[in-house]
Amino acid sequence: MTTNKVGILGSTVESRPTLAEYANRACCRCGELPFKGVNLLSKYYNGAGVLNAGMPINFCVGNRSTGKSYYWKRYAVRDYLRNGNQFIYVRRYQNDIDLVTDSYFKDIGQEPDLLPHKLELIDNTFYCDGKVMGNAISLSTAYKYKSVPHDNTNTIILDEFLPDNLQYLKPMRPTYEPEQVLNLYMTVARGRNRPIRDEVKVICIANLVTLYNPYFAYFGIEPTGLGRFKNDGVYCEIFKNDEIAEEIRNSKIGRILERTTYGSYALDNAALLDSKRHIVKRLPAKVYVWFCLWFNDWYMCYIDDEDNIYFKKGYDKTAKNKYAVTPPEHDINIPLFTGTVLKAVRRYNDLDRVYYLSGETKSNIGGIL
Repeated sequence: MTTNKVGILGSTVESRPTLAEYANRACCRCGELPFKGVNLLSKYYNGAGVLNAGMPINFCVGNRSTGKSYYWKRYAVRDYLRNGNQFIYVRRYQNDIDLVTDSYFKDIGQEPDLLPHKLELIDNTFYCDGKVMGNAISLSTAYKYKSVPHDNTNTIILDEFLPDNLQYLKPMRPTYEPEQVLNLYMTVARGRNRPIRDEVKVICIANLVTLYNPYFAYFGIEPTGLGRFKNDGVYCEIFKNDEIAEEIRNSKIGRILERTTYGSYALDNAALLDSKRHIVKRLPAKVYVWFCLWFNDWYMCYIDDEDNIYFKKGYDKTAKNKYAVTPPEHDINIPLFTGTVLKAVRRYNDLDRVYYLSGETKSNIGGIL
């Protein structure tokens, strides 16, 4: 059994167990798994860690082509066939759903136990043998489903929760997407004879684009690398499948990938956009306070004699100028970070003269610039 370690902000960190350990656990809370025909020792992704954790909010992040989306799609269909439980598939925009409408079931439809069944996605509704099995919903319109009952829905799958281009629904409101997910969860988990159905779970799937993202920040997950992380009802697993990576590495395209930053992301699950460039450990000996910036927390902006500027998380009482990306509830009179000041900072950014004291600060402030 693996040993828990306490991470930053009280997050629990665990090393990832072996596939054999997964198999020995039988990964069967409530008898849901293993389904007939599932090979727990397969080289592809297995969701036993999520199911054993029993958390309402879950994150599955791993290198490409490891079968994350495949596993949870197959799980949802088998859960319907075995237990009658429906599921919701979520993407950021309706266009993302439209792109997979005709091909969504082509891969898992070849599974021996699923071949006899007719699986379809028509007009955002999933069907199995002509009967409703679930729904596809865009996160951008999820708020519309607030009054729709989902008594038979137990699984919500949010695919590609980390976009490669970092274009979230409302970039200036980093809490917006996580709160939309929670809103959808509360809608689905609402029970008839009880306020919340604890069996409902959200599965958020992605490749490791960045460790610094609105979801991890919002739910207090602060991973330092590969492993399993728990924090008050939230479970996160970040893994690398060495066997799949090696197969890709030995392919023709693999020889090209190994020489690129993208290869580190696709093969080794290195965060694609978490470059350490322009991240410094400390401020120069002599800097001047320029302004404080509120962006769901306080950040300081300093400038040195060489016309370089530095952003650091925190608050300096000596700052005479304060701005806000979004108005803070505690002081709605702070002027917005627009106009001349924003243009000036962006000019420094264009000149490659902006530095950050942490990766999180770079992700948050850099996204604005």
